[in-house]
Amino acid sequence: FAAGFLAPIALASLASLLTLGWSVHVEYLDLLSYLSTRGESFHASHSFQSMLYRMIHNGNNLVWDGTHKSLVYVPWVHHLATTLSALVILAAIVPVRGNGLQFRFLDFAVMLASTVIASPVAYDHHFGIIAVIAPTAALIYMTRNPSGPIGLPLIGALAYALIGGMYPVVDRLADTGFNILQSYRLYGM
Repeated sequence: FAAGFLAPIALASLASLLTLGWSVHVEYLDLLSYLSTRGESFHASHSFQSMLYRMIHNGNNLVWDGTHKSLVYVPWVHHLATTLSALVILAAIVPVRGNGLQFRFLDFAVMLASTVIASPVAYDHHFGIIAVIAPTAALIYMTRNPSGPIGLPLIGALAYALIGGMYPVVDRLADTGFNILQSYRLYGM
């Protein structure tokens, strides 16, 4: 399993190093380090840091800044976002009760979704994992609880709509105190 998993990664990494060189990879690591402390206020990022930076109006959240230099580092935002992310990961470590393949899938799905939520920057496309997780989790729920309560499926449908939908109308709130609604994908998770 490990060899099958690592072989394509090793080949792709080698091809990338030969094609682009070492310096590009080091620069990318520097960018990741920089973004891990600053997040991004741009509306397409739905992380805790992005939400908090939007909340305090740190950076233009409607215009993409490819240099990532428009944000001013705010220690309390970084620390609060890191704490929230750690809590999400700690909660995901608790296994879903039960035995069997279904529960192992749910454990994996919870951890995968948690890594997206806990990331300092979580763009729209990072939430694409829900396209596989949500229908499978719904199928597992319906199989195990065919006449179960309707509340959980309704909450699941609402969450799926928040994560999978595009709601540009909330961008009109960019300069208001309600700009945290731009993080609707985070709320859906």
